[in-house]
Amino acid sequence: MKHLALLVFAVLAFGCLGPEAMTVEEIEKDPEAYLGEKVLVKGTVRKSFKIGKLSGFHLQGENESMLVSSELLPPEGSSVEVHGTVMREAFVGYYLLAKDIDLK
Repeated sequence: MKHLALLVFAVLAFGCLGPEAMTVEEIEKDPEAYLGEKVLVKGTVRKSFKIGKLSGFHLQGENESMLVSSELLPPEGSSVEVHGTVMREAFVGYYLLAKDIDLK
C-alpha cells in the first residue's frame, strides 16, 4: 500500500510540472513539424508592433527569432514564455498565435 501511495504521489507531482519550454531555434529548425501544435516557447521580446487590430512582437532566441501574434504586448527586452499554437500564413510564414504569456 505504501508503494502505491508513493507511485500516485510521484505521478501527480511530476505530472503537475507542465511542459518544458522549447527554444525559438527548436521551432525554427523544422516549423512544419509543429504546425497546428500547442507549444511553450521561451525567449526575449523584441520589436513590438500594433497596426489596427493586428499586434504582436518578435520573440528572440539565442540566434533566431519568430513572430508572435498577441493582443498582449510585454515590454521589449522582457524574458517570457509564450503558450500558443504554431501557425502559417502566406504573407508572414510561420508564427506563434499566443494564448498566454508568462513574464519571467
